[in-house]
Amino acid sequence: MRWLILILLILSFSGIIYNRVFLKAPGKRDKALQVVLLISLLFQMTLGLMLYFKSPLVASFYKNYPESIHQTQVRFWGMEHITAMIISIGLIFWGSFLNFRKKPFQKNHHNRILLLFVLAFIILFLSIPWSFSPFTPRADFRMW
Repeated sequence: MRWLILILLILSFSGIIYNRVFLKAPGKRDKALQVVLLISLLFQMTLGLMLYFKSPLVASFYKNYPESIHQTQVRFWGMEHITAMIISIGLIFWGSFLNFRKKPFQKNHHNRILLLFVLAFIILFLSIPWSFSPFTPRADFRMW
């Protein structure tokens, strides 16, 4: 799912950049792409929250909080990952809300949306457990 969400996010803000360069209002394609992105994010967030509350690692984090806060990997899963993901999802929803509003088109409309999407992408990218992550390395592709 992370690859799908990253690709959809990159496509969304590339559409926003295109519209910004040519001073165009968001079209049906842009809005449809953002709806698919939002649905994917909601699905991933629901799945992630279910895993978060069922995780023995997270339960251990809260049970032994004073000791766990000093362990990088446990702290990442217990606190940092979920916080960063919820913030990035909130930024994407806020940017999409601004894009979907029925207001007259303004020249700086794309700047705010682009800023929100870029911030969300950076936060999302940094809080994904990649194979090169210093927090908690995981395989980039897992075959189950």
